[in-house]
Amino acid sequence: MASSSDSPSPLLRLLARQRPRLTQSLRMTAASLATFLLAESLGLPQAYWAVITALIVTQSSVGGSLKAALDRFLGSVLGACYGGAVAFALPHHGGASTLLALVVAVAPLTFAAAVSAGFRIAPITAIIVLLSTTGSTLGPLAFALDRILEIGLGCVIGLAVSLLVAPARAARAVTGQAAGLARLLA
Repeated sequence: MASSSDSPSPLLRLLARQRPRLTQSLRMTAASLATFLLAESLGLPQAYWAVITALIVTQSSVGGSLKAALDRFLGSVLGACYGGAVAFALPHHGGASTLLALVVAVAPLTFAAAVSAGFRIAPITAIIVLLSTTGSTLGPLAFALDRILEIGLGCVIGLAVSLLVAPARAARAVTGQAAGLARLLA
């Protein structure tokens, strides 16, 4: 007969069940902190965009992180460039001029997002570039470039953390889920 000391404590069982979530939490926290420290040391004006991007990019698998990074970066580049070009071509200072600039910037980018989910971030980025008060003080092109640098930094750090901090492969996760399902069915 096994003694009670042979079975793991309820806390250890709970931690074992929550291990994938705890690992993902650790990875996302590490990505956030590393990105913030690097963005601050580089003097990026809005480091929070890099930190948000690192969180978005740090997925539960390396493959998911790579897709999220590509989608986020390409969508942000498209949105920042197009939003900056619209802001430059159509000066807007409230009212009808801002409404017109917003329509010209958002309509084609939302169509691109409807065609490909990878461009979902493009209209959001264009709106940020177009309507941000920081964009009006820096100028649309400098603000768009800062935004691309911030997003790029977040993508790079999020990917690096996904590869280096307890990397999870989708195949391993699927195998684990299938084993759990088989145990439930047995």
